[in-house]
Amino acid sequence: MRISKLGILARGVVFVMLGTFLVQAALTANPRRARGLDGALETLAAQPHGDLLLALAAAGLVAYAVYMALEARYRRFLGA
Repeated sequence: MRISKLGILARGVVFVMLGTFLVQAALTANPRRARGLDGALETLAAQPHGDLLLALAAAGLVAYAVYMALEARYRRFLGA
């Protein structure tokens, strides 16, 4: 249960970063400011302690992948 919460939180943080880049691009009317996942991770790497931040983001995304794999394996479908 904890790994699923950690994974969902990490995914949310990465998506918020992506959304921030898109809003900045829209407000400045500069499409070059829009970035994808690679841009978000590059921004993390450029921060102080960037290696640690990248490691935390990676661990969180791996936790999300584990959560999704477990959900896919143990999900029960009703009506089938």
